[in-house]
Amino acid sequence: MLNKYICIHAHFYQPPRENPWTQEIEIQESAEPYKNWNKRVTEECYSPNASARILDKDSRIKKIINNYSRMSFNFGPTLLSWLESQSPETYQAILEADKESQRLFEGHGSALAQPYNHMIMPLANSADKLTQIIWGIEDFKLRFKRNPVGVWLPEAAVDIETLDLLAGEGVRFTILAPSQAKKIRSGENSSWVSVTEDSLDTTRPYKIQLPSGREFSVFFYDKNVSHQVAFENLLSNGDRFFNSLTSRFSTDTGKPELVHAATDGESYGHHHKFGEMTLAYVLDRLQNHESYSLTNYSKFLVDHPTAWEVEIIENTSWSCAHGIERWRSDCGCHTGGQEDWSQAWRKPLRDSLDGLRDCFNEKFQKYLDPLLKDPWSARNDYIHLLQSNRDFKKFFENHGVTDLNEEQKINVLKWMEIQRHAMLMYTSCGWFFNDISGIETEQVLRYASFALELFSQLDETSLEGPFVENLGQAKSNIPKWKNGNFIYKKMVESNRVSVNHIFSCGLLAYLLGRDETAVSVGSCEVENIRAEKISLGKSELYYGRGDVIKSIFMEKISMAFFALHEGDGDFKIFVTSSLTNVKEVQDRISNLFRREGYEKTRDSLKETLGQPNYPGRAVFHNFFDKLADDIGGSFWSENDGLNRKLLSSQKKFLLLHNRMDTPLPSNALSLSRLLLFEQWKEILDSPGNSRKQIQHMLKFSDGQSLDNLEFKSVYHEKINQAIIRIKKSPRNIENLHSLNFLLGLLDTLPMKVNLWTAQNEMFDIINSLFQEMQNNKLEGDKNAGDWVEEMEKTLNYLNISPEASC
Repeated sequence: MLNKYICIHAHFYQPPRENPWTQEIEIQESAEPYKNWNKRVTEECYSPNASARILDKDSRIKKIINNYSRMSFNFGPTLLSWLESQSPETYQAILEADKESQRLFEGHGSALAQPYNHMIMPLANSADKLTQIIWGIEDFKLRFKRNPVGVWLPEAAVDIETLDLLAGEGVRFTILAPSQAKKIRSGENSSWVSVTEDSLDTTRPYKIQLPSGREFSVFFYDKNVSHQVAFENLLSNGDRFFNSLTSRFSTDTGKPELVHAATDGESYGHHHKFGEMTLAYVLDRLQNHESYSLTNYSKFLVDHPTAWEVEIIENTSWSCAHGIERWRSDCGCHTGGQEDWSQAWRKPLRDSLDGLRDCFNEKFQKYLDPLLKDPWSARNDYIHLLQSNRDFKKFFENHGVTDLNEEQKINVLKWMEIQRHAMLMYTSCGWFFNDISGIETEQVLRYASFALELFSQLDETSLEGPFVENLGQAKSNIPKWKNGNFIYKKMVESNRVSVNHIFSCGLLAYLLGRDETAVSVGSCEVENIRAEKISLGKSELYYGRGDVIKSIFMEKISMAFFALHEGDGDFKIFVTSSLTNVKEVQDRISNLFRREGYEKTRDSLKETLGQPNYPGRAVFHNFFDKLADDIGGSFWSENDGLNRKLLSSQKKFLLLHNRMDTPLPSNALSLSRLLLFEQWKEILDSPGNSRKQIQHMLKFSDGQSLDNLEFKSVYHEKINQAIIRIKKSPRNIENLHSLNFLLGLLDTLPMKVNLWTAQNEMFDIINSLFQEMQNNKLEGDKNAGDWVEEMEKTLNYLNISPEASC
């Protein structure tokens, strides 16, 4: 039996980046060429690790493995929530990896839980610690369909109270840095021995006897391998990584030992390009090794129960040499900036937020005591209203003192959102970096701002003024940003998203001819728009009513609106939720428009309702992108005759010049993008003389690039359809012909296409069937021989090694 075990843990996490008012991520220019950092890191790391390539000597794909299934990992709940909606294939691969790890490791899943929003636990109050733990566990149970055995602590920041609370919720272990161990002993009757990060034996788990009488286990990761992965470019070579791990074992062959590394998961592909491939190579090499066994923490803990005890150094972490000072003082830990920069802004930022949180908590208790049996128990249970299977009725039945009316329920939910955002404002990234002006700190201030806005709807106490004044003590290192007070007013307060902005988006969709009964704008719905229209020459006035539905609060907000249009495609939109004399104002404005026209009406609306509402593109980019697609699609569907006429006319030009092989005359229309696109679709649908068709298409494209999203999208769609047919009938050679025709087109096209998904899909088919067909060919089956010949073409197009089928 092997006694040498290896486990690699990766902590996958991105800070929550959603705009609190829309619950969507805005465009982040620093993440270019992607729209935001979540998307960028997903493409560079999270997705590649779900389908990591192992290459042969000719750099062709030999194996594709899901790294998550063979390692230990945790994903932050807020990141998993984003992946679920924005990258569902990656999300499902992560969930499937935990199931596969249970098959590989005798029922022990590799996924670990995490406190909900990456709060530094030792700096949290007891109530927040418990809520963060419960929310993290409940989120884990919903996604992975099992109870978590282990948990990753944000920044590995630890104190005894947190461990005791974890143990009380059924969690058995966590992972810490070796520098966080203080002293150890081999049993209750043994003497304590002080240890350092260099003298601690990290190849065994340790147990802690907690004040409650509970027991908790700790694994201390190997600092040398972990440091090499993160900072010494170990991921540049798979053999070096393998040797670094295996060299950490002792020479005692009879002693069970676990060599394990713990790093940021983003090391594998994002921080170190192709790091996921190096990881895949090592995991695959270890999978069936004669001297070493892959394992995970849960399995090792069952097979080798803890005997040694440890005392930890409280209020420490893995990323701050000064304990947990990085998140509350100018300790010297930072990530760059100028040599003379200070992080003294950290303390006043935390002090300001602490004061705000304490005020929220006092009012929370006061207002909800008459409505809920136990407001704090209800807060712990609120996680279930943040999940897809939420049940408002059950929540209020479980926690309400009596049957609450609709207004009381709305207010309860607003208090719960205040509490949620009061925890989000402690997300660790807000303190981690160089300056208070960074986007991470701006984000935690936005959470505070959103909570303050909700609070102002429920209580007359002015909290925002004192809070912002206190932020003035947090000085920026960059002169133009001055201090936290200035940053809050410039970047946070001025960029709040009002219900007017949300309604204006939905109204704009209505005015542009969208006929949906409800339009999604961020996390809200705009519906029930009723409008009157008055035309005066080329000018138009629209006025009426509509509703904004905030589902998280079960709240409907009635809106009144006016919209002016001067025939130039630009709408001046004025909306309000506070008009008490709507009919009177509508009558006055409509009469004024009839008498005085556009400009006088616009000026009067400005005096009555303020400046027009212009929803920002960066904030609502998802909405505007979808609106643009809908309008473009509906234009051609509604003008099919024009579409056909344009195509017919331009096809005549194309036919003439294809035959004469001459350029287009200067007085003729050049070929439109629409015609090129139609030609492209025709080529994809007909395998005939496609190469000559492509040559003609390129010749008369008049400089228009085919290497764009529109052309690639339809190509990928055709590839996907071909692969679906192959999956249904994998032995049908005609299906392979169709796929190879499409793949072969790339030889003649100035188009760079990512075949990642096609490689993943076809790899499974090749791996399961190729060897069988190869054997049938050797036995004289001609059809199998033809199939193998065609599949070898597919292998070549997709850069897959023939070894993949072995």
